[in-house]
Amino acid sequence: MYVQIRAGSDIAFLGGLIRYAIENNRIAHDYLVNYTNAAFIIKDGFKLPDDGLFSGFDAEKKTYDKSTWNYEEGGDLTGKPVAPTPASQQAPAQHAPGGEQHGSPKQEGQGYQGASPAGAKAGTGAPALPPKIAFDLSLEHPRCVFQLMKKQYERYTPEMVERITGIPQDQFLKAADLTLPSAKTAT
Repeated sequence: MYVQIRAGSDIAFLGGLIRYAIENNRIAHDYLVNYTNAAFIIKDGFKLPDDGLFSGFDAEKKTYDKSTWNYEEGGDLTGKPVAPTPASQQAPAQHAPGGEQHGSPKQEGQGYQGASPAGAKAGTGAPALPPKIAFDLSLEHPRCVFQLMKKQYERYTPEMVERITGIPQDQFLKAADLTLPSAKTAT
């Protein structure tokens, strides 16, 4: 199916597809839970950019304090806190394809997030990941990545997509229905 889109409006179209997929359960739930950060819980205090700015913006310095831009530490499926793991108690090395072990020294940009022990590339100024990240496999916690993404894309209604892209709502909905996998194949 061909839909005519205004130049420069593809992000609104993709935002509409994301919203449609979430609202119509056209997502691969098992994949999201097992192979993405969708279940990870973000620190309290993180704010989505409803005003165009994420949390931590200092207007005077025109910089961000990224301290809330990280995952919550500790937590099991029910949200009960789990004691943090001291940095000295690292998990056993896992074998990676090709005989290498996770945590083996690697050059920057060659996998395993730059091989730093916390997962963030060294020298980026990014906060280190907590040793035990809180998660919610049901994807229902209000601060899990999935719920934050859902909230971020809820504005991309078919009406908004039509207004920005010029694609009539009925054509957009038909394109979304044809493009996205059915619930049967997505799970």
